[in-house]
Amino acid sequence: SNNQKDRELPVSLSSIRNKHKKKQNKAPLQRTFRAGSTFDGDVFDAYEYSSGNCPDEGSLGVPCAPDDIADLCNKYDRDNGSFRECLAACEPGFCCVHDADRELNFLAPNCNTDENCAQYAYCYIAWWKLHDTIGPALFLQIEQDDEFYDVNADEIADYQNENPFFQQVLLHHFDDIQVIIDDGTVDNEFNADRIFLDPDYWETDI
Repeated sequence: SNNQKDRELPVSLSSIRNKHKKKQNKAPLQRTFRAGSTFDGDVFDAYEYSSGNCPDEGSLGVPCAPDDIADLCNKYDRDNGSFRECLAACEPGFCCVHDADRELNFLAPNCNTDENCAQYAYCYIAWWKLHDTIGPALFLQIEQDDEFYDVNADEIADYQNENPFFQQVLLHHFDDIQVIIDDGTVDNEFNADRIFLDPDYWETDI
């Protein structure tokens, strides 16, 4: 099964630059959902993707998407659409959209053949935004002058340092993750800057 949650770096990604220190009383970028169960095949009501192996998790450990994921990830739904809620709902399906080696990248393996991946097709708006950066992947630009994008820049540093999901967002770019760990670790401390701010990594395959 998909064991990405069982592996960790030598230390956290706390070395990522904290440009914004201010704390905000916002809901965390995480959410607990019940398994989706309302996919009824009625394409005339709303477009629906395969229900996969639901109500059970897929063969690679991908859980069922929440019932309201299409609404949460719809930026034109003024009542339910929310980038914060969409991203939290979509996190279990991130491994569906990349091809990092399942064996060599034990920190962020892909799960793109899991039966339940199709349910996370609504998440494209979240995955696009996570890769909307200025330069290297460390520099997220989630804040946007748009009702849907309800995460402030002040929250990004905390998100990067405290949410284990961000490890996948950074490390899915690589196949052989042990090389990255070795190159990025000094005195038993992993520093993401040593990888993502090093131009030698910008045009290489690892």
